[in-house]
Amino acid sequence: RPLSVAHALELCAFGRLYMLPSLVEEARPLVAAAMSADEFVPALLLCQEQGAEDEAQAVFEWAVAHYDEVVDALERGGARSSLIDEDDIRALREQLRAAMLQARYGL
Repeated sequence: RPLSVAHALELCAFGRLYMLPSLVEEARPLVAAAMSADEFVPALLLCQEQGAEDEAQAVFEWAVAHYDEVVDALERGGARSSLIDEDDIRALREQLRAAMLQARYGL
């Protein structure tokens, strides 16, 4: 059974903690493979909580690549967390939009 996003991120954190770069490199693709639009905000918050900047960037890049799905999830409330309010969601949506426009159209 595949790992959840949280478990893949925990593997990355474990690898960083115990200075096992090969484990981190093996776990990063598992994060992307386990991601879904509904898990974007919780995964991003977990990365920030762990101080995992590289993984947070990878989660954000995944969200940019899956922009339409993530925005739909944000609008229906599926990708939300009780730790983030409406203003933060709007700001995050705008950051995603700007990154998506840059990635797709070079704007």
